[in-house]
Amino acid sequence: MLREDRELLADLKRVCNDASVFALEFMAGDLSVEAEIAYAHRLVDVTELIMNHANARKRLVINGQATVFKMEPRRPELGE
Repeated sequence: MLREDRELLADLKRVCNDASVFALEFMAGDLSVEAEIAYAHRLVDVTELIMNHANARKRLVINGQATVFKMEPRRPELGE
């Protein structure tokens, strides 16, 4: 696993760990608008990192050309 992958997972873990505090403060009405917006930005940041990671995995470089790499699910033939 690459360092960038570990960092992405660490960011995701931090956001997930803070979700319970966010939810409790949200339900109690104790969450400030600023805190709600800040948490939303953190979610968006982690989401973008995950999307970028996934999109990078779909590309393959062959002879210096970026190529889209698609994996089709294996479909068993009828009668197998």
